[in-house]
Amino acid sequence: MGIFKHNDGLKIKSRTNTTASVTVSPTNPNYVTLGPIAHTLTVDQLVQQLGTNQTNGLTKNEAARRLETCGANLLNGDDGVSAVEVLIKQLANALTLVLLAALALSFGVKDWIEGGLYRVGFFQEYRAEKTMDSLRQLSSPTALVIRNGESMAIPARDVVPGDVVMLKTGDVISAD
Repeated sequence: MGIFKHNDGLKIKSRTNTTASVTVSPTNPNYVTLGPIAHTLTVDQLVQQLGTNQTNGLTKNEAARRLETCGANLLNGDDGVSAVEVLIKQLANALTLVLLAALALSFGVKDWIEGGLYRVGFFQEYRAEKTMDSLRQLSSPTALVIRNGESMAIPARDVVPGDVVMLKTGDVISAD
Protein backbone atom coordinates (compact mmCIF):
# COMPACT_ATOMS: atom_id res chain seq x y z
CA MET A 1 0.00 0.00 0.00
CA GLY A 2 1.40 3.40 0.83
CA ILE A 3 4.41 2.15 2.81
CA PHE A 4 6.08 0.17 0.01
CA LYS A 5 5.23 2.59 -2.77
CA HIS A 6 8.04 2.95 -5.33
CA ASN A 7 9.26 6.54 -5.75
CA ASP A 8 11.74 7.19 -8.58
CA GLY A 9 12.42 10.76 -7.41
CA LEU A 10 13.77 9.67 -4.03
CA LYS A 11 17.52 10.16 -3.66
CA ILE A 12 19.14 8.80 -0.56
CA LYS A 13 22.26 10.74 0.41
CA SER A 14 23.32 8.45 3.21
CA ARG A 15 26.66 6.69 3.38
CA THR A 16 25.56 3.54 5.15
CA ASN A 17 27.03 1.11 2.61
CA THR A 18 30.61 0.85 3.84
CA THR A 19 31.29 -2.50 2.26
CA ALA A 20 31.73 -1.04 -1.22
CA SER A 21 35.39 -0.36 -1.79
CA VAL A 22 35.69 2.13 -4.60
CA THR A 23 39.09 3.77 -4.37
CA VAL A 24 41.58 5.32 -6.68
CA SER A 25 44.79 3.34 -6.92
CA PRO A 26 47.77 5.29 -5.64
CA THR A 27 50.26 6.30 -8.32
CA ASN A 28 53.03 5.61 -5.79
CA PRO A 29 52.19 2.53 -3.71
CA ASN A 30 55.50 2.82 -1.84
CA TYR A 31 54.39 5.41 0.73
CA VAL A 32 57.81 5.56 2.39
CA THR A 33 59.33 7.34 -0.61
CA LEU A 34 56.70 10.10 -0.38
CA GLY A 35 57.85 11.30 3.03
CA PRO A 36 60.94 13.22 1.93
CA ILE A 37 59.21 14.89 -1.05
CA ALA A 38 55.63 15.38 0.18
CA HIS A 39 56.19 19.04 1.04
CA THR A 40 57.27 19.79 -2.54
CA LEU A 41 54.06 18.46 -4.13
CA THR A 42 50.81 20.31 -4.64
CA VAL A 43 47.78 19.06 -2.72
CA ASP A 44 46.32 17.53 -5.88
CA GLN A 45 49.57 15.74 -6.70
CA LEU A 46 49.84 14.40 -3.14
CA VAL A 47 46.23 13.20 -3.17
CA GLN A 48 46.87 11.42 -6.47
CA GLN A 49 50.13 9.88 -5.21
CA LEU A 50 48.40 8.57 -2.06
CA GLY A 51 45.31 7.35 -3.89
CA THR A 52 42.90 9.15 -1.58
CA ASN A 53 40.07 11.65 -1.89
CA GLN A 54 40.51 15.13 -0.47
CA THR A 55 36.90 15.50 0.69
CA ASN A 56 35.79 11.90 1.37
CA GLY A 57 39.08 10.40 2.56
CA LEU A 58 39.66 6.67 2.27
CA THR A 59 36.97 4.04 2.37
CA LYS A 60 36.87 1.92 5.50
CA ASN A 61 37.90 -1.16 3.50
CA GLU A 62 40.85 0.61 1.90
CA ALA A 63 41.97 1.92 5.30
CA ALA A 64 41.78 -1.61 6.73
CA ARG A 65 43.79 -2.94 3.77
CA ARG A 66 46.47 -0.26 4.22
CA LEU A 67 46.61 -0.91 7.96
CA GLU A 68 47.27 -4.57 7.21
CA THR A 69 49.84 -3.71 4.51
CA CYS A 70 51.70 -0.85 6.20
CA GLY A 71 51.20 -1.80 9.84
CA ALA A 72 50.20 0.27 12.83
CA ASN A 73 51.25 3.91 13.21
CA LEU A 74 53.67 3.27 16.08
CA LEU A 75 57.20 4.39 16.81
CA ASN A 76 59.82 1.66 16.83
CA GLY A 77 61.93 0.84 19.85
CA ASP A 78 59.53 1.82 22.63
CA ASP A 79 60.18 -1.31 24.67
CA GLY A 80 60.38 0.46 28.00
CA VAL A 81 63.25 1.62 30.15
CA SER A 82 66.06 -0.54 31.40
CA ALA A 83 68.68 0.35 33.98
CA VAL A 84 71.45 -0.80 31.62
CA GLU A 85 70.32 1.63 28.89
CA VAL A 86 70.28 4.53 31.35
CA LEU A 87 73.76 3.58 32.58
CA ILE A 88 75.14 3.35 29.03
CA LYS A 89 73.63 6.75 28.13
CA GLN A 90 75.23 8.27 31.20
CA LEU A 91 78.61 6.72 30.48
CA ALA A 92 78.53 8.14 26.95
CA ASN A 93 78.32 11.65 28.42
CA ALA A 94 81.68 13.41 28.98
CA LEU A 95 80.48 15.16 32.13
CA THR A 96 79.52 11.80 33.61
CA LEU A 97 83.06 10.55 33.00
CA VAL A 98 84.39 13.51 35.00
CA LEU A 99 81.92 12.70 37.79
CA LEU A 100 83.02 9.04 37.73
CA ALA A 101 86.62 10.17 38.18
CA ALA A 102 85.50 12.30 41.12
CA LEU A 103 83.59 9.29 42.49
CA ALA A 104 86.71 7.13 42.27
CA LEU A 105 88.77 9.85 43.93
CA SER A 106 86.18 10.23 46.72
CA PHE A 107 86.18 6.49 47.38
CA GLY A 108 89.98 6.48 47.12
CA VAL A 109 90.30 8.96 49.99
CA LYS A 110 87.56 7.11 51.87
CA ASP A 111 84.97 9.89 51.63
CA TRP A 112 82.01 7.52 51.46
CA ILE A 113 79.23 10.11 51.76
CA GLU A 114 80.39 12.32 48.91
CA GLY A 115 81.14 9.27 46.78
CA GLY A 116 77.63 7.94 47.36
CA LEU A 117 76.08 11.24 46.26
CA TYR A 118 77.49 10.84 42.76
CA ARG A 119 75.43 7.66 42.31
CA VAL A 120 72.20 9.56 43.04
CA GLY A 121 72.16 10.99 39.49
CA PHE A 122 71.80 7.53 38.02
CA PHE A 123 68.85 6.65 40.23
CA GLN A 124 67.13 9.99 39.58
CA GLU A 125 67.42 9.62 35.82
CA TYR A 126 66.22 6.02 35.97
CA ARG A 127 63.16 6.99 38.00
CA ALA A 128 62.42 9.91 35.66
CA GLU A 129 62.56 7.58 32.63
CA LYS A 130 60.21 5.12 34.35
CA THR A 131 57.77 7.95 35.14
CA MET A 132 57.80 9.15 31.52
CA ASP A 133 57.22 5.59 30.33
CA SER A 134 54.21 5.29 32.64
CA LEU A 135 52.78 8.59 31.38
CA ARG A 136 53.16 7.43 27.76
CA GLN A 137 51.19 4.30 28.56
CA LEU A 138 48.41 6.27 30.27
CA SER A 139 47.73 8.47 27.27
CA SER A 140 45.64 6.99 24.51
CA PRO A 141 45.96 9.39 21.59
CA THR A 142 43.18 9.55 19.05
CA ALA A 143 42.98 11.09 15.61
CA LEU A 144 40.03 12.68 13.87
CA VAL A 145 40.01 11.40 10.28
CA ILE A 146 37.64 11.48 7.34
CA ARG A 147 36.67 8.04 6.07
CA ASN A 148 33.79 7.39 3.67
CA GLY A 149 33.02 11.11 3.81
CA GLU A 150 32.37 11.02 7.57
CA SER A 151 34.60 12.37 10.31
CA MET A 152 35.39 9.81 12.97
CA ALA A 153 37.73 9.48 15.93
CA ILE A 154 40.04 6.49 15.69
CA PRO A 155 43.04 5.36 17.75
CA ALA A 156 46.17 7.13 16.48
CA ARG A 157 47.83 3.76 15.83
CA ASP A 158 45.16 3.09 13.14
CA VAL A 159 46.05 6.14 11.00
CA VAL A 160 47.28 4.95 7.59
CA PRO A 161 48.93 6.63 4.59
CA GLY A 162 46.23 8.49 2.67
CA ASP A 163 44.01 9.25 5.67
CA VAL A 164 42.70 12.81 5.75
CA VAL A 165 43.43 13.91 9.32
CA MET A 166 41.49 16.88 10.71
CA LEU A 167 43.48 19.12 13.07
CA LYS A 168 42.51 21.96 15.36
CA THR A 169 44.55 24.18 17.65
CA GLY A 170 46.17 22.22 20.46
CA ASP A 171 45.83 18.79 18.83
CA VAL A 172 48.69 16.32 18.98
CA ILE A 173 49.63 15.29 15.46
CA SER A 174 49.14 11.55 15.31
CA ALA A 175 51.16 10.74 12.21
CA ASP A 176 54.77 11.02 11.09
